Parts: sequence; structure tokens; C-alpha cells
Amino acid sequence: MKNQDLGAMVLSNQAQSDIFLTELYRRWVEAESVKENLEKETLSLKHKIQRTPDTEKKIAQLT
Repeated sequence: MKNQDLGAMVLSNQAQSDIFLTELYRRWVEAESVKENLEKETLSLKHKIQRTPDTEKKIAQLT
């Protein structure tokens, strides 16, 4: 293999690797954002459930 061919293959491989890592990072950031939104929504729903009068009555009956 000639030096120029080897150099071109190394640069091509590096470019493909960079593209892969960029996409991986983008997906990770997106997944973290979705996770945070789901956690906030879950806390909000738990808070709403705890505030309903029916739930408070059931809790009072159980205690």
C-alpha cells in the first residue's frame, strides 16, 4: 500500500469515526432530555394523584 493510499484510508476512517461519535452524542443528549421530561411528568402525576380527595379518603381509611 502506498503512503498516500494509507493516509487517505486513515483520514477516511477518522471521518467515519467522528460522524459516528457525533451521532452517538446527539442521541445521548436527546435521550437524557426525554428522560428528564418523563421524570418531571412522573413527579407531576404522582403529586396530582396524592392531592385527589378520593385518594386522601382512602389513605385516611387505611391508616
